[in-house]
Amino acid sequence: MTDFVAFARTTLDHLKSGQFAAVHRQFTDQLAQALPPETLQAQWQELTTYLGEFREVADSQHVQVEGTDVVALLLQFERAQWILRISIKDGVVIGMHTFPPAGNRPQGAVQK
Repeated sequence: MTDFVAFARTTLDHLKSGQFAAVHRQFTDQLAQALPPETLQAQWQELTTYLGEFREVADSQHVQVEGTDVVALLLQFERAQWILRISIKDGVVIGMHTFPPAGNRPQGAVQK
């Protein structure tokens, strides 16, 4: 049985260490086209510029929805928390999203 939380934490470790190609290799073909390594790198850099230095995983949750394993990692950055959600089916990543927890905005952030 796969430990999906450990899988998601390994993906996060790759992001933190700049191993964007390693993350990309886990994707379905469709997701790989939508999120090339350069885009992953730009998005991670944008997060750390906006939220500050990554500190730790504050919490994690794993649920199964219609045959898809979904892991949410609550990431603690210097200025705010953010969620990394990874959806896994048949051993490959079919979705990866980042977003703020409800009501959580970094200090000084402007709501749009």
